Amino acid sequence: MDGNQNNMEDSGCHYDLSSWHYTMIPAYILFITALGITLNLFVLMVLCLQKKACTMAEIYLSNLAVADLCLISVFPIFTMISTKKFNLYLSKALCKLISFFLSMNANSSINMLALVSIDRYMALVHPLTTERMRRPFYARLACVVVWGVCVLLNVPMLMYTDVIHDTRRNFSTCDLNFPSQTMLLVYEGIHKKEHKATVLVLVVFCVFLICWVPLYVVSILELLSRANILNGPTRT
Repeated sequence: MDGNQNNMEDSGCHYDLSSWHYTMIPAYILFITALGITLNLFVLMVLCLQKKACTMAEIYLSNLAVADLCLISVFPIFTMISTKKFNLYLSKALCKLISFFLSMNANSSINMLALVSIDRYMALVHPLTTERMRRPFYARLACVVVWGVCVLLNVPMLMYTDVIHDTRRNFSTCDLNFPSQTMLLVYEGIHKKEHKATVLVLVVFCVFLICWVPLYVVSILELLSRANILNGPTRT
């Protein structure tokens, strides 16, 4: 330990955290955990106690609440790690489970929100043509598909996540450790494609803002000018 500390001091790299990190971070995580558990349990209780059959949106929201509860259930472990000043050793099995639950439930939450958005779009824009498809059976089927796909996509987390120890910093992390370079290249290629898609969406969004925001700003200013809001009250 002393050798590692001397190496860190000689290299000029300091990884020392202030004492408030070990008190504020656990308090913040516990607050988010308590708030998330309370609100999501309240949503599930309201949906379960109602007498009428659940609609598609309610089925999606209940699954979203379950996904959020599973995600929040992992947070207390990070509280323990923070209070131990990040020196708490995690077993390989626990490291795999934490990574799997975080990734799987985060993906499930995003996809459930997407299903809610699609359902609202169909209900508002195409209420008549999609009436047959907007039934509880199809909502349950969509939720099963989402859960199944999210579990399958995160199986690599269970297979290849490992405890990686950094001897230079005397620090251990849970990270993906692929056994072959081919798998790593494939994973990096997929990540680059996702990054390109994200950049493309941001570019389209920025172009949309550049093209339309000036028009709406001028229109709003014109309306305010006609209402004599910009010119101030008229003198009598």
